[in-house]
Amino acid sequence: MSASDKALQAYIDRILQMQNTYRDRPFSKAELKQIALDAGMSEEEWQASQNRFQEVLNGGKNLLQMGNYTDALPMLKEAVAINPYEVEPNYWLAKAFAARWKAQKSSQDQAEAESYAGMALQANATHKPTLALLSELRETDRYISQSKQKQRFFLAGVAVLVGVIILSIYTWTYNGLVSQEEKVNQAWAQVENVYQRRADLIPKLIEIAQSSANADQNLLKQLTELQKELNQFKSSGKALSAKDLEAFQAKQDELSKALQSALIKTGNNQALQTNSNYSGLKIQVEGSENRIAVERRKFNETVQQYNTSVGRFPGNLLGFKPKAYFKAQQGTNK
Repeated sequence: MSASDKALQAYIDRILQMQNTYRDRPFSKAELKQIALDAGMSEEEWQASQNRFQEVLNGGKNLLQMGNYTDALPMLKEAVAINPYEVEPNYWLAKAFAARWKAQKSSQDQAEAESYAGMALQANATHKPTLALLSELRETDRYISQSKQKQRFFLAGVAVLVGVIILSIYTWTYNGLVSQEEKVNQAWAQVENVYQRRADLIPKLIEIAQSSANADQNLLKQLTELQKELNQFKSSGKALSAKDLEAFQAKQDELSKALQSALIKTGNNQALQTNSNYSGLKIQVEGSENRIAVERRKFNETVQQYNTSVGRFPGNLLGFKPKAYFKAQQGTNK
């Protein structure tokens, strides 16, 4: 470092000390010169520092006007360090920080720009370019704040919209599953109804069959016992669990076979063949078997639709459980 550079650095360090000591007191050019001389600078070195000031100020201005705030900033900082109480260097340094703030959106650059603009106005409170720069800074800051606020509102709106969509999907799916579950229970009620209609025919069949001389008492007893066992499967209007439905189906299938055997055996009795009550009853039993097959098929179709909805997203997240359905009898399509 040359002697003149050392003297200039000593002067700048002294100025920084004075600024820290007298924060609100600007120094005139004459006072700065005296500080420089007191710091050991000669008249020639003082003049050289002012030439350097003009050089870096003009260089920084030119670079900034070309949009190169990166290289302009150190030159303008040096200009402010040499003459910290002049309007021009403070204004242009504020302008350079403002340019970088607009590009990089750093709050530190914004604060630096406003600080140096304030220093420029301290030197000249009516300096129009500085006043315009401060107005632009505040307007840009207000615009950025409004943009951020709009962005927050937008994101909040998106979040609300997503929440509404999710809630709508949840509600629609939940209500749909509730409706399907109710349809399952209604279909089950129809199954119970047709089974009960058949059950109501059994005592009449037993009563007529017992009047036959060759009635199979063991078979009639089996019908009675099976009917009693089936009474335990009352479901209070809701479809049975898989375990109970399997037992229920097994007993009903056993009862169907027993009824079929009873009809075949009693059908060989000539006396019963001419009995109009028996003939009518036989037709009703056979008709009930057909209705049972129909309602079981409808019940299975309804359960399968419900189970499909429960197994798919988002139904599989709502806590609904699959329902049991009738299994086909071996050798049949029921």
